Amino acid sequence: MVEETAGLASRMTRRLRKKEWTISTAESCTGGLLASLITDISGASQWFSQGWIVYSNEAKMRELGVEKSAFDEGEAGAVSHEVAVQMARGARYQSSSDVSIAITGIAGPGGSTADKEVGRVHVAVIAQDYFLVRRMDFGDNDRLDNKRSFAVFALRLALETLDRFDSVGIMDSYFPNANFFIEPEIFDRHLEKLKYVKDIELDYVSICTPNYLHAKMAIDSLQNKPQNYHHL
Repeated sequence: MVEETAGLASRMTRRLRKKEWTISTAESCTGGLLASLITDISGASQWFSQGWIVYSNEAKMRELGVEKSAFDEGEAGAVSHEVAVQMARGARYQSSSDVSIAITGIAGPGGSTADKEVGRVHVAVIAQDYFLVRRMDFGDNDRLDNKRSFAVFALRLALETLDRFDSVGIMDSYFPNANFFIEPEIFDRHLEKLKYVKDIELDYVSICTPNYLHAKMAIDSLQNKPQNYHHL
């Protein structure tokens, strides 16, 4: 796994250098492992902007602006698409980086719940105005093994995000089991493209809206899709 991980990190940094982009990380369960893998490569100051280790819910809210409601009883909880999204968004905008990666999960051996087992991780990647989030379950393995698996998964998702960004741009293709995340400043520009989302199977659609009117327009466009709105 060590060679695989180093290779993935190297591939990602080459892509960043080619674009002259920077990256930031927001990690919970991996405790800085992802940032370490990226900065193990010489010259990391050219592409690595900043990293956060936000273990507690309070730290996620204070450092990255994750909404308190995300942790309320009956809501998504700390290990969820919603929190991963908000972590990535906070990291990207606070660091002014082009790409951000967020990881939240349960490395074990404790921390599982009735509906969230050890080995579950949610990773979100934002590349400029393109967004991808995915969940993976690695099972009840050794804590360190799970942390390494989570970091590898995050690198793979980051590479996939860059591939999709380069090949199709935002919201122009099929993305199974993922979110679309629309920033306020590009909402109007991409509103017409929401019609493509109607025929796509998604876990949920995340629309970041600056006002009620935008939310209403999105609801009208997406009618029968499961949605998760973040009002700014």
